[in-house]
Amino acid sequence: MRARLVRQLLVWPAAVYSIALFGYGLFRGGPNECIENSAGTAYTCHPTAFFADVDRSAIAVIVIVSVLSFAPIASALARTRTYSLVAAGFLVLLILLFLLGLTPWIPAASAVLAAAIAGPPGAVERTRGSC
Repeated sequence: MRARLVRQLLVWPAAVYSIALFGYGLFRGGPNECIENSAGTAYTCHPTAFFADVDRSAIAVIVIVSVLSFAPIASALARTRTYSLVAAGFLVLLILLFLLGLTPWIPAASAVLAAAIAGPPGAVERTRGSC
């Protein structure tokens, strides 16, 4: 029963982390934009969005990585670990190719890999019942 609970818990962290990281990138995370005030004595800085400073191909890679982090949920619904295994492989490949830009997504990739190793919830109970 504990193994099933662990597998149920491992379905969610990658997606939740990826949603939070994507939301942070939409509103924060970029360099501060500093403007000198009219008197010329000080600067006023405002944070900018991370996604405002990257090109379209980088946005596409970030969207792909974010979508791949939902693979454990798809694996749980389909009761197969194939989706999580394939997504973990693609995540590792993309993170290795774009290491500096995708470093924040390493925890999400680790969670997808953990869910792939543990397997989807309900898969073990289904195979036991068929014997």
